[in-house]
Amino acid sequence: MDDSIKKINSLIEWYNNNSDKASIDKLLDFQDKLAAQTYFLSESLTKYHSEFTNAYRVRKWTFNKEKTAFIKDKMTAALADAKAHTVTEVLKETEDFNYNIGYKLDIIIRSADRILKVCQQRISYLKMEYDQTKKQNMT
Repeated sequence: MDDSIKKINSLIEWYNNNSDKASIDKLLDFQDKLAAQTYFLSESLTKYHSEFTNAYRVRKWTFNKEKTAFIKDKMTAALADAKAHTVTEVLKETEDFNYNIGYKLDIIIRSADRILKVCQQRISYLKMEYDQTKKQNMT
């Protein structure tokens, strides 16, 4: 995952520095590489999203089980709730960790997608410009 993020950052940096002077072939190559790295990052996003969902379900189930057990032990509902939250703190941290990583990956993927769209527009413009120049040279 970190390798894909580094490669995406490197590709975006290249695009930022060279997009105005790059040839269509270079832009197409950039587009292919960025799309591939985005795919690999999407696989990681899927993994973290799944882990977040599982952690959430386990935490909720454990919380309800513990709260019920505390209430059966003649504890007040408010105190049982507070104790159940204490018991599930570690599970909440795992859940939050997976959520935060997934959120970060989602932002990177969306940003890369925007750059891919901009790159496609630039390629289309360069092709149109090339075709117009070619027509002018033929006349």
